[in-house]
Amino acid sequence: MARLTVDRDGFVVGVRLVDGTRSRRAEQAQAAVWRFRYDPARDDAGRPIRSEVDQRFMLD
Repeated sequence: MARLTVDRDGFVVGVRLVDGTRSRRAEQAQAAVWRFRYDPARDDAGRPIRSEVDQRFMLD
């Protein structure tokens, strides 16, 4: 699993592996999440905010 920091525009601005073993494939998955784009989290007023997201991925 990777913990991603997502900015107010939905872009990944930080990645950290938090679960699983360190392997070449895990590092490749970690590198790939930089291309993801998310619908950003929102505050109570509906404004986009920076947030952290736990992203699971499977390795073949």
